[in-house]
Amino acid sequence: MILDYVTKYHADPTPALQEFIKGKIVLNPTALSRIVVNGDARIVLSDYNETEIKMGARERLLYILFLKHPEGMRQSDVADYRRELVEIYGIVKPGASDNVVQVTIDNLCDPFSDALRQSISKIKNAVTYVIRDSSKAADYYIKGERGGVYRIGLSREMVKLPSAFTD
Repeated sequence: MILDYVTKYHADPTPALQEFIKGKIVLNPTALSRIVVNGDARIVLSDYNETEIKMGARERLLYILFLKHPEGMRQSDVADYRRELVEIYGIVKPGASDNVVQVTIDNLCDPFSDALRQSISKIKNAVTYVIRDSSKAADYYIKGERGGVYRIGLSREMVKLPSAFTD
């Protein structure tokens, strides 16, 4: 695409490239963006051209749980938030069968399942795919030490959750 642009227009492709990736990828952010979870439970970086961090329902469920709890939690304590996970899942994926909700949450809460660690890894991949600056991306994904507390490092003044998640 870049080569075609340069060949055709004999011009710097940077403006065209920036327009093409707008809302999809953030290359060189100069500051942190606010993160907004909208009514559809989509996760959007409002100061980065409304770029959405796209992830599956299970990952959004987990990410929103961690956004709601800035103090973080140990992986072994996720089961203590089961009721909250059910409520969040109803918003993240409305109309999901009770069986699907139950299986998803059971997998996340099961200490012998790898589902929680896999979801945390998928969240990190989704964030780093969108925010290409690794030092900035680290503020947005869930991180912690094995056996310790996991949290999202972004200041909660930078997080906006709909009232459905805060009531």
